[in-house]
Amino acid sequence: MIVLKKIFDNFYKEHLEVFINEKYHVMFFVSLIIFLSNKILFSNFNFNTQVNFMYNLILFLSPIVFYFVFNLKVNSWLFFAFFFVACPSSIIGFHNNYIFYDILSDFIRYLAPFIGYSCGIIILSYLKLKEIKLFLIIIFFVEFIFYFISLFNKLSSIASGAPLIQYAKNGLEVNIFFFILFFAFYYKNILFKFYNNFFLIYIFSFILNPILVASKTKIVILFIAFIYILKNIIRNNTISLLLLFLFFLPIIFLSYITEGNLLLDRIINFFNQIIYPTIRYDNSTSYRLLEIRQVYQNISEHFPLSIFYGFGSGSLVTFDKYDYIGGVHLENFRESGGVHHIFNSVAMYINRYGMIGLIFIIIFLLKVKSYLEKNKIEDLFSNCVITTIPIYIIVSFVADFFVPVHIYANFHFGFILSVGVLIFDKIVYSSSNY
Repeated sequence: MIVLKKIFDNFYKEHLEVFINEKYHVMFFVSLIIFLSNKILFSNFNFNTQVNFMYNLILFLSPIVFYFVFNLKVNSWLFFAFFFVACPSSIIGFHNNYIFYDILSDFIRYLAPFIGYSCGIIILSYLKLKEIKLFLIIIFFVEFIFYFISLFNKLSSIASGAPLIQYAKNGLEVNIFFFILFFAFYYKNILFKFYNNFFLIYIFSFILNPILVASKTKIVILFIAFIYILKNIIRNNTISLLLLFLFFLPIIFLSYITEGNLLLDRIINFFNQIIYPTIRYDNSTSYRLLEIRQVYQNISEHFPLSIFYGFGSGSLVTFDKYDYIGGVHLENFRESGGVHHIFNSVAMYINRYGMIGLIFIIIFLLKVKSYLEKNKIEDLFSNCVITTIPIYIIVSFVADFFVPVHIYANFHFGFILSVGVLIFDKIVYSSSNY
């Protein structure tokens, strides 16, 4: 035992002590743990709702710990979001006697991207530029591990007799940010050719995924992402037209497969529902339209007070008569008859946080976007990351019109934004100014 203790003491003094005393090493691993845990909990692998809630609660408390325990400055965006949006909307929610769990959940959901951003700015600012790049490369590997697990699950389901195309089932684990970033890396040939093969597989999988799960929303996200990639990354009309053709090729091909018609039918029904709202062509689209009208009606009835902070955190949407709620899980229904769920992000922000909450999140996104577009970065790796994030912001904002999970309640989104801001900062200013 004495010998083992001496070996450990020597090892600690020679390696661990120096490593731990270097603050940026600790911060590097903290950032990895935060990213990995967030990735695991909010992947396609199902976790209990209470587990996800507790994780968000811990993340919410983390900036408070940073401030009071480690004496680290909390980012001003989180400070203002907390005091000027989240707190007032929660007070209104309590005043209206909404369910405590719903109020607290909405409180944390609004702050989630700001918490992610603040944590990223606090933690990653202690890293050097090369360590931030290393952090990104490690999370590339993490992303690929989750992707290949989902690919294995998809192939296993097909081998066991499941159809190739299933609505909202057995999709591939692919992410908007990594799709855009890997496209930029592949097009500009930044890394070794070995990595390019994996990038190409991931890109093609992202294009196929909306078809495999017959998702209208994912098709819209893919189309918008492609338009901005052609405009901001490729900037060549001939190549853009060729890639646009290749974009539609798998959709056209799979439309001839029997199950492939499922996606085309859903898209046609979507447009029919928009044109003829009184006739029910598509249940999910019909419900979304009704939901927006109901929020507008509620706001109008209580105007002008309702326009500032809406009806507060935890607020419900109620319907006089509706026999089908498309795509809403049973856990969102309340005993009072209301539904604690709104698909459209704009309607959701106005209903729960008012115009103040909506305008504040838009200002935050525009400020980060414009900040990253100020200067051209010569370093190709950094340039790809910084070019990708403004596109990621726009696509995520539009994607939230359909399902509010890309920015709203998304810690990961804010964390990714902080990575881009700090890379930009360390290159242009050599210190954090944002």
